Amino acid sequence: MTLPGHSRTVTGIAVAPDSSWLASVGGGTVRISDAVSGEERLTLQGDAAESLTSVAIAPDGSWLATGGLDKTVRIYDASTGSLRMML
Repeated sequence: MTLPGHSRTVTGIAVAPDSSWLASVGGGTVRISDAVSGEERLTLQGDAAESLTSVAIAPDGSWLATGGLDKTVRIYDASTGSLRMML
């Protein structure tokens, strides 16, 4: 399966605990996709200039965290895509 959408190199990927979806990061974008069909569910935009390098999903699948070269951790709600906090 090929996941469409990223215009830059994908630098991180994580699979949800229930294996139903996955999150991929590349450039300043996080894409949440269905793990079976590959259909994109959500696109989350970080700082357009940032370069995301990693993503992790909470054990219950309710949130995800990204990290990047700007030394900022962003925590997002996995179902709505809303930014919960920046560290």
